[in-house]
Amino acid sequence: MDTSRVGGFADYVPVAVDVVPNAPAYVPDMDTIANPDAVAWLSDVQKAALEENGFVVVPRGREQIYQIYQQADEANIPAFVTADSVLHAYHILYDYSLRLAEMEHSIADLEALNAALLAAAKADYAATDGPVKEAAWQNLPISLSPSC
Repeated sequence: MDTSRVGGFADYVPVAVDVVPNAPAYVPDMDTIANPDAVAWLSDVQKAALEENGFVVVPRGREQIYQIYQQADEANIPAFVTADSVLHAYHILYDYSLRLAEMEHSIADLEALNAALLAAAKADYAATDGPVKEAAWQNLPISLSPSC
């Protein structure tokens, strides 16, 4: 069966893999780790969880995920980059991009829109009488007096 899309973006053509995995199971041993000082601060329960599961999650009070990687880099400790940290970095970048777009483009457009709506509301109020004038007054900001 051909699953490729001819002429499409990033055509996918499956490749048959004829490999039988044969790696030995990894069993963490706290007595044989190369950098025991890196885990010396863990409690006995945390060390047992690390040995049993191969990982342990310990809150350390960092404000941002990147600080963990930064500290590991500064201490010359290899880092295991997880998918959640990459997703978080993408989220921060996306959030910053939106903030920049809002500051550089949207604010001026929204200020112009607000000015035009206010001018139209003032014109509507000035050009009407009676109940329509009262309704038009509802469109004006509270700070403006009805006699504008």
